[in-house]
Amino acid sequence: MLRFLPRWALLSAEIVSRQAIGTALLVLVVGDLALGGNGYLIKVGPFRVRELLFILCMVWTVAALVSRKEARPAPQVWWLFGAFVATTAFGVLIGFLNDNFSAGIAMNVGPVVMVDPSPRAAFVGELKPLTYFAMLLFFVTAIRSRREVTMVVTILMVAGAALATIYLLALASVHSGLVPYSTLYGHLRGSDEIIFRVNPYVGFLYKGMYYACVAALLLLLDPFRMTKLMGTVAVVAVALTLTRSLSVALGVCIIAAMPGGRWWQRMQLAGQVLLLMVVTSVGLGIESNFLQAPLSRPIRTEVQEWRDKDPPAAGPAIELVRPTDSIRRSDIGLVRENMTLTTLAIGHGFAAKIGQRTKIELTYLEILYKQGVVGLAFWFALLAYICWLYLRVPDVNKTLGRALLLCALFFFISTATNTVLTGSIGLGTVFIVLACLSVLANEPERVAWYGRPTKPLVGKSLTS
Repeated sequence: MLRFLPRWALLSAEIVSRQAIGTALLVLVVGDLALGGNGYLIKVGPFRVRELLFILCMVWTVAALVSRKEARPAPQVWWLFGAFVATTAFGVLIGFLNDNFSAGIAMNVGPVVMVDPSPRAAFVGELKPLTYFAMLLFFVTAIRSRREVTMVVTILMVAGAALATIYLLALASVHSGLVPYSTLYGHLRGSDEIIFRVNPYVGFLYKGMYYACVAALLLLLDPFRMTKLMGTVAVVAVALTLTRSLSVALGVCIIAAMPGGRWWQRMQLAGQVLLLMVVTSVGLGIESNFLQAPLSRPIRTEVQEWRDKDPPAAGPAIELVRPTDSIRRSDIGLVRENMTLTTLAIGHGFAAKIGQRTKIELTYLEILYKQGVVGLAFWFALLAYICWLYLRVPDVNKTLGRALLLCALFFFISTATNTVLTGSIGLGTVFIVLACLSVLANEPERVAWYGRPTKPLVGKSLTS
């Protein structure tokens, strides 16, 4: 078709239009977030693909904001972005005034505290993950209509379900003997994206499994039966990672979705919560039994034999009361001992050490320690704005809006014990949710998302 256009008209053709480029970047970014974990799996030279996409998205966003008035974000988005810049700059200032950056950065890598004494490392380590907040402007600019919302929700569903399926197949192949444990462990142990939870092998955590939780919420609240089956697969996969924060956060979000449906929908969701808790509990029980008692020879598998042959190579052993539990309790005590009324309000500044470390797993506690109540209030203001957008969504699309809201809430809950919200994994989903809810809340037509005005997703009449 393009060959019939004058050469000067090619610049305005859809294939090279700014919106088409934005859509292509949106697909790549959401796909990378949903499948790539922390983004360390694929690199181009010294750079992660996620970093390169970030640069391209920022260039596109600036060009779009300069050239199109209708693409500009809502005033509330600019207020959020300005508040983030202000609170971050203030935290950096307090950090410099307290001479925090001169001590470098220290964080846990497994059971070892790794220290880099350079001030540059402290500055980069604290602020580099937070630079992803600028992607808020990209998402609200690129997601402008039902077309983009449908696209990103579909990507999140499919990618999360694919991750869950691959994970379950990996577990099944090892425990059935089709794939030797040594082969799987040998290929995965070198990746920063994989955490082996137990010795002997029961399960592992791939950091991308956070998006299996996102997929589970979207699929379970979808009106179609097949997607509910896929959602169940995702729930089982999440449970078998034996990651308590994921199971608890997902369970809380599923429970939060129950009041919005009919009685049989509530029963289905209650069944999912029960399944999640039972599988997680059984998995943790199996883990504990493996660590406490040797297995009889007839039921030994290649997994146990590998453990007997080379115990250090089988991954870090954990118990029901894991080492991180005592570390977190210690962090709470250290923060409480070093708090004053002044630091409670404004914090100790970025790069402040909590004990021997500058980064801890209790994210909200770390924010409170470094930025005070002011910094903590900002993150909850972000959640409050998302909730406000959800309340503006028409009743006919409340189910999709509720699923999106719960995806954001999941990261706000799970980040209580793991650092996800303040990095690309958590911020990516939160910004996608914010942009999608903005579209739903401002739609001129009150038509059901799936094009079925006679069957609203929440079971209410369109005229009610």
